[in-house]
Amino acid sequence: MSTGGAASRLARLRLRGARRTYGLRSVFTKSLRDSRRGALIVTAWIVLLFLISGAFVSSSWGDAQTRLEGVEVTTSLPPIFTGLYGGSAPNVDTLGGFTSWRYGILFFLAPALWSVLWLSKSLTAEARRGSLELVAAAPLSRRRLALERLGGHAAALFIAMLVVAVVAWGVGEIFATLPGDEIPLTAALAHAALMLLVALAGGTIAFALAPFAGRGAAAGIAGALMVGSWLIQGYRESITVFDWLTPISWFSWTAGHRPIAGTYDWLSLLPLAGIALVATMVGVVVFERRDLGQTGSFRLLRLPRVLLGTGGPLQRSWGERLSTATAWGLGIGVYAFIVSTGAADLREVIRDTPSLAEVMEAALPTLDLDQPGFALQLLFVQIGTLLIGLAAWALIGGWASDETEGRLELLLTTPVRRTRWLVLTALGAYLAIAVTALITALATALGVGLSGEDPLTPMSGALVLVLHGSAMAGFGVAVGGLWRPSAAGPTVALVVIGSLTIDILVPALDLPAWVRDLALSSHYGEPMVGNWDPVGVVVALALAIGGLAVGAWGFSRRDLQS
Repeated sequence: MSTGGAASRLARLRLRGARRTYGLRSVFTKSLRDSRRGALIVTAWIVLLFLISGAFVSSSWGDAQTRLEGVEVTTSLPPIFTGLYGGSAPNVDTLGGFTSWRYGILFFLAPALWSVLWLSKSLTAEARRGSLELVAAAPLSRRRLALERLGGHAAALFIAMLVVAVVAWGVGEIFATLPGDEIPLTAALAHAALMLLVALAGGTIAFALAPFAGRGAAAGIAGALMVGSWLIQGYRESITVFDWLTPISWFSWTAGHRPIAGTYDWLSLLPLAGIALVATMVGVVVFERRDLGQTGSFRLLRLPRVLLGTGGPLQRSWGERLSTATAWGLGIGVYAFIVSTGAADLREVIRDTPSLAEVMEAALPTLDLDQPGFALQLLFVQIGTLLIGLAAWALIGGWASDETEGRLELLLTTPVRRTRWLVLTALGAYLAIAVTALITALATALGVGLSGEDPLTPMSGALVLVLHGSAMAGFGVAVGGLWRPSAAGPTVALVVIGSLTIDILVPALDLPAWVRDLALSSHYGEPMVGNWDPVGVVVALALAIGGLAVGAWGFSRRDLQS
């Protein structure tokens, strides 16, 4: 055999290996490859939380006496203060039980948000930019195409959770100091199975809704269902309405399945698996029977001509985001309404429980029980800023889709400068965030008004969501304009989850105050009762405006990307 022939054969073998490695062999392997970055980020995030929790329990609560004191201090807070952690949890005096309780929302939120983000756009985004038509022309059925696309993501999620399970087992082996701290590998795998099913349930719901509602609205609805389920379970002991809604919360169904805390309920996983299976079937059937071009979003109401996008980039951007913003506003508004109408019951509980009144006075010395917005300040602001951050993630993802889905090349053929286009379309997304906040403010006023109190102060306080949402969107606009549009939405999601992580880690690890100051949500004062912190307002405005300026500057100097 000649040297040239051997070299040619070697080149073909290398190309074949490269195709397998880079996902060119099938839709499944390409989907698996496309999911690699998200899998790495989610895995690293959860692994870091496990390591932090293990190191904290080992160093601070290493013996029986300090463990007893630490657990008593941590868990003695009333349910109203621990709702964000999912309510009461078993065996919190063990490493696994404490970790499951304290960081549960982050364990479930991170992989689920990634799954929702990825599956909401996996087919619709490619269909809108026309790349799916070429794939569908190959000898491959639509059903198989959709299943392989979804299966690749599920495989990446499975691998990520498998790594997390091994790390959880390792943390138990390394940091265990008392009997019961060890985390058996079977328990770690069982806990990872719950995280996997929660993520798939949320992701497949977005997958099924995307052809009807569009990518942004589908992600928003799925994300709201996920976060709402967690809040219902966490605050069921504090808010009567949430106790009534417990049967529809999938975190309430699976409350008895916390394997790293030593409790198992395998049957509770079946409804989650059923949701994922049914949503998958719906999504596949819809994709199989609809035209590839039918990926537009539905509208909640018939829009007037001024909002149809015929008046320029600003109106077009706002009009396209309006239905998603309205959906998020209604979802967040329902939560604000429930909290505000339950304020009277909360007052009675606090006044009838002297120990709780003492905790309230120590934790919030400037908050008066008789103020109309005290319940909203106590229960809504932290969750509201989280939810408006997720809304900003969905809205900025839609804003960036002009470029990622190939429409921007046509739009920029009109006589409009690049910087002007970015500023106006980003302002349209900011206005959509304002719509979400306005709907929430109206729902807040309605709830407080029905309780017989003055609604003006809580209503104006709810507008803190405009500041926070615009600040979070500013990060996405800056990254999307300066670097690449596909990273705009994920950047917002990372900042939002990072802020929540700081809020949870600072009190748990007794970190310095400057660490807590990194979370913007800690700088608004008490807006629901009229006590604003000017520092937070200025910083939020600076992030929103600064993100707009950086994004416009970067966009004027780079080539268009997809």
